[in-house]
Amino acid sequence: MNKYPKIGIRPTIDGRQGGIRESLEEKTMNLAKAVADLISSNLRNGDGSPVECVISDTTIGRVAEAAACAAKFEREGVGSTITVTSCWCYGSETMDMNPWPKAVWGFNGTERPGAVYLAAVLAAHSQKGLPAFGIYGHDVQDLQDNTIPEDVAEKILRFARSAQAVATMRGKSYLSMGSVCMGIAGSIVSTDFFEDYLGMRCESIDLTEFIRRMELGIYDHEEGPGLGIRSEDDPNSPRPHDRQLQAPRDGIPGRSPRTQRHSRRFPGTASVDRLLPQR
Repeated sequence: MNKYPKIGIRPTIDGRQGGIRESLEEKTMNLAKAVADLISSNLRNGDGSPVECVISDTTIGRVAEAAACAAKFEREGVGSTITVTSCWCYGSETMDMNPWPKAVWGFNGTERPGAVYLAAVLAAHSQKGLPAFGIYGHDVQDLQDNTIPEDVAEKILRFARSAQAVATMRGKSYLSMGSVCMGIAGSIVSTDFFEDYLGMRCESIDLTEFIRRMELGIYDHEEGPGLGIRSEDDPNSPRPHDRQLQAPRDGIPGRSPRTQRHSRRFPGTASVDRLLPQR
């Protein structure tokens, strides 16, 4: 089984003790558990295994707790996070500072709603250049209601799908086959986006690599016929050693049958032969 990144759930809370934090501990942690269950029950990795979630050991109300959560997520292989809160929190002390995909769900409740914290922490993320996806429900919920509304669930799952895809691609390579075609800017590979934002390496090959692999038989021979590639077992399929150079004529170097075929397909290319140096 492949090792896939996990999604970290960060329950943030108002850190003021003396009755405020204590009254919100259970509620905030229950929301975090509900989000983790929603994701693991609905999303799958590339091999069909459920997406795993990791919840912070404690609610996060101060910098020390945010740091402890970040350390746990690093050990557990977390690749993205969702911050959950039902109340106001100290934004700059509880926000996720890691540069991975992140979202914040502010619970729309009857008491101490998370709307103010959501707006404040999203502004802090923008100020620090750390993009975050904001989630807020349309309908007001009772403080004791730990269910996730349908519109919120859709937003959470939408983010989680994208975040898990990005986290899975991190450290992989993007292979560009060929280059810009017909001046279409969409064909340009933006290495800054892949390397800085997605954390991927960029590679490229020329399309002649396709021809080389077909001629040398470097491909899956079981899938080859379905792709229009003849198998080695096909007596009509040319072998690399069967290619014979055409005898030189009039001082012009010989050409392979493939070059001759291209000249027949593209009539104008035959005149290029006359530009070859004499030997």
